[in-house]
This record gives sequence, structure tokens and C-alpha cells, in this order.
Amino acid sequence: MYARILVPIDGSATSMQGLTEAIKLATALQARVRVVHVINELLADYTLAPSVYYEKVIEAEREAGKKTLANAQAHARELGYDVELELLETIGARASTMIIEAAKRWDAELIV
Repeated sequence: MYARILVPIDGSATSMQGLTEAIKLATALQARVRVVHVINELLADYTLAPSVYYEKVIEAEREAGKKTLANAQAHARELGYDVELELLETIGARASTMIIEAAKRWDAELIV
């Protein structure tokens, strides 16, 4: 039925519940699961701070995104499942657009 399931997360309890349900489905179907998280660099307004601080803000966003993905991976391992991780970065694009593009690139058959 589904061989590749994409799960976008934002670190919320709701997205983690979505991951749990995706893992249940993937376990039953022997499917692969890829977890993605989107960071939007446009949200860090470079006009408010010198570029040296802007770069630090962007790096902090990346680190927070990596931590969100690591938490999702730990949750998946608690459920006995190994997931793939991908951090998506954009400057101004909608998260939904980035998620759909990631699903197409990976040939995902389901987005949870």
C-alpha cells in the first residue's frame, strides 16, 4: 500500500502524535518513514541586527531544527522504529511548499 511515509514535524505534541501514528502504519506495512522539519531564514530579520548577529540567529534556528529532529528520532526509537531525518531550509517559501517538494523528491506516497 504505502512504502514511503513523510512526516513533517514542528516539535509540537500534535506533530509527535502524527509521528506515532505514522510509525504504527509503517510498522504494519513495512514502510520507510522520513521526518522533515522546515526552518525559514526569512523570519530572522537582518535589518534589525548587524550581519554577524544575523548569522548567529540563523545558526541557532538550524540547531533548534536539528534538536527537533533528534527528539523525533529518539521518540521513534522508543517505539522500536528507525526513521530518516531531513532538515529543510528556505528563505521565505511556505513550509507547506517545502514539504510537498520534499515528498516529491523522495517519492513519498503519504504525508502524515
